[in-house]
Amino acid sequence: MSYTPPVRKTRSEHQLFVQRLRGRSASERVRLQREHTAYLASERENDAEFDDEPTRTCLLRIFLSLRSNT
Repeated sequence: MSYTPPVRKTRSEHQLFVQRLRGRSASERVRLQREHTAYLASERENDAEFDDEPTRTCLLRIFLSLRSNT
């Protein structure tokens, strides 16, 4: 078996990843962090898979906060 060095990320790439975690549910953040950690350890070929659209829970939270402010 050949040695595969771990994937390296720059600070700006890490900051972008952390920013993308904002607004996600706790369970989704855990899943994404696990996928990202596995990617950095070369256990996965692809990095964490983010949905392009915000999650329903995030939208619901925003809606409820706007509604309570009125």
